[in-house]
Amino acid sequence: MKDLRTRILVSVSLVVGISIALLLYYIYVYAPSQENTFYEDTTEVSTDGVSEEANGEVVVPQVGQKIELPPVDQTELYLKQLSRDFVEKFGTYSSQNRNKNIEDVLPLVTSKMSIWLENQKIEYQAGYNGATTKVVVNTIKSVEDTLAVVSVGIQQVVSTKDGSEILYKNGDVHLLKQGETWKIDGLYWEE
Repeated sequence: MKDLRTRILVSVSLVVGISIALLLYYIYVYAPSQENTFYEDTTEVSTDGVSEEANGEVVVPQVGQKIELPPVDQTELYLKQLSRDFVEKFGTYSSQNRNKNIEDVLPLVTSKMSIWLENQKIEYQAGYNGATTKVVVNTIKSVEDTLAVVSVGIQQVVSTKDGSEILYKNGDVHLLKQGETWKIDGLYWEE
């Protein structure tokens, strides 16, 4: 009986082993390779990873295909991020957080802007009111040696004891370079 079990086990193991070997052989020999996939000269890959051939067909790059993106200006990227951080931190407040939002942004602003921010403080209230701000659009309007303007669009959820309201605003963040550091110098909302 033991001899029969051993023969069955060896037979099954051989069948499984041969099946795996054949499967691996098929995968490596007959499967199409995705490495070094090249397209004809009629294809141009755009920065969003999808391209359009001359005949109007949309081509999605293959996995592993390298796509060259245009270089990113690090100064512009920094200015956009600084503007986003300032607007979201300043615009997110609560009547019960004791103006923590203003304290958080003071290191990011010029002395002129800090005076304006001090005038924006709200008084502590027993009832809750507050806002949560999210920047949804953030574009560079202009950049010069020491001045920059970043356009922002925000979504702000304002909450009171009566409920919540969603507001959308557009505005400009003005930045001033002081030494080697960019600082927020103004925030101007469109009417």
